[in-house]
Amino acid sequence: MTEPGQKLISFCIPTYNRAQYLRETLACILPQLGPDVEVVISDNASTDGTPEVVDKFQRRFSEIRYFSNGANLGFDRNLLNCLEHASGEYVWFFGSDDLLDGDGVETVRHRILQSPKRPALVYLNHQVVDNEGHLLIPDQIGCQRDQEFSSAAKCVEWLGSNLGYMSALVLRRDLCLPFARTGAFVGSGWIHLHLVLSCLLVDGSVQYIGSSLVRARRSISPDYDLTKCFVEQADRVFWDARRSGYPWLTIYRARNRTVREQYLRFVLAWRCDAPDQLVRSFPVLLRTCWMYPWFWLLLVPLRFLPRWLAVWLRAKGQTLRARRCKNWQLQTVSPPSRWK
Repeated sequence: MTEPGQKLISFCIPTYNRAQYLRETLACILPQLGPDVEVVISDNASTDGTPEVVDKFQRRFSEIRYFSNGANLGFDRNLLNCLEHASGEYVWFFGSDDLLDGDGVETVRHRILQSPKRPALVYLNHQVVDNEGHLLIPDQIGCQRDQEFSSAAKCVEWLGSNLGYMSALVLRRDLCLPFARTGAFVGSGWIHLHLVLSCLLVDGSVQYIGSSLVRARRSISPDYDLTKCFVEQADRVFWDARRSGYPWLTIYRARNRTVREQYLRFVLAWRCDAPDQLVRSFPVLLRTCWMYPWFWLLLVPLRFLPRWLAVWLRAKGQTLRARRCKNWQLQTVSPPSRWK
């Protein structure tokens, strides 16, 4: 329970050279804050004017606490720095280029306070947009009904690698701290996934919010090694969770789902646009995913599919996805205006 005078939620925003996007992120979060919510920003020695952006907001919003690192600590240590400085009962890890629905804070607050017991995790469904904010996926999880889990295994099987999407995670800070201070998986790029999986072993209570409250930008840095981080390192974190106490079948099903829902997109994009990348990456996929049925049913055939047919399949998929996005927008009350 929240102690007297303690914040209920601390937004934890690690950032590095994202001043343009951070301005938009803060502009949509800060007007929603109440007396029980704060924003903690840990800046990894940005050189793009990030301190000036934050300073302008701090003049209007006293709830911002800003910490600038003397040197770039890397993503994982920067996120842990946010966690250490946070004072809330819950930490809401949030990407410095993502956006939040105008009802987001109140929806999460209500879900926490109305739960029979404090959940270990509140997980938010989310949209995926491109850098310009154009809608790509209206709801990432594909389920818009609120749900509750009392079993960590069931939640992990269902969400799989979606548990690694940072801005969807609202975690109890007291559960996080013991695992954060061990230093495990620092440098992997997945410290937040490790924290989630570890916390759920202690307390498997999860509240899932089906409304797509967050808009996640699909942007990948040119120096980001997608195969090493998203395949090798993510696989390492999940199977370490097996050694920590998860059933083998839970991890197996979670990883098999990731092959079908995430890695399929990578292979299709590489087959169409970057065949050299596919040649380099496929041995890694084979080494980490050979045991999963979806690897052989989807990824292997796609690897050897004629390029023209892969391009055609992608175009058909984009058409269907655009139609789905259009239908979703027609059923929703002016969703784009929420983030203008």
